[in-house]
Amino acid sequence: MMVTSIEPTGAIRPRTDAELIGDICAERTGALEKLFHRYVRLVTGIAHRILNDRAEAEDVTQEVFLEIYRKAHLYTPSRGSFRVWLLQYVYHRTLRRKAVLQRRAAYRGEPIETVDERTPARRQRLTQDECRWILHTALAQLPERQRTTLELTCFEDLPLRDVAARLGVSVGCTRHDYYRGLARLKQWARLTDRLTASECRAASRAGTTDDATGPDRPPYVHI
Repeated sequence: MMVTSIEPTGAIRPRTDAELIGDICAERTGALEKLFHRYVRLVTGIAHRILNDRAEAEDVTQEVFLEIYRKAHLYTPSRGSFRVWLLQYVYHRTLRRKAVLQRRAAYRGEPIETVDERTPARRQRLTQDECRWILHTALAQLPERQRTTLELTCFEDLPLRDVAARLGVSVGCTRHDYYRGLARLKQWARLTDRLTASECRAASRAGTTDDATGPDRPPYVHI
């Protein structure tokens, strides 16, 4: 009598973030819920650290995942991890909510400190790693040609003519990419200037604990 062994079937592999985003685009049920349970603690934790209000942080969390659902078609896996793409929406939404709360407090005549008691009288100095994170995140938001143009001109000290030759475009296009990229970096600088040093440290830790899949290049988010 011949006995055949039955090989145990392997465990079902959890779907990746990119696959779940694809499921959302294909309108498959349960995909958003899986992403929500995977990242809800991270999103709520960041929002709570910035707003210092649990209820407001939970509201922001709901808004962020609703926005992810609506804009899932904008995510491009080849340009970076979903985690960093998600964090951009988290900080954007949370800082907007913080500004609204501060305006409401000022309108009612309440001291701004009641909205954010952690706001220091003088902004603390950031470490070199935290400054590097801010610059890396800002550059990662730029379109590829603008980012490359700034990296070649600022980090390799190449003139615009040489950058144009390397990229295979005209000097006029390179000049346009250079100034457009600088304008977007200024937008990011104004946004991050609202963060305290502790919030930047929290952001840098959250943004550097992703999978080791190479440098993150998330698509640009309009700030």
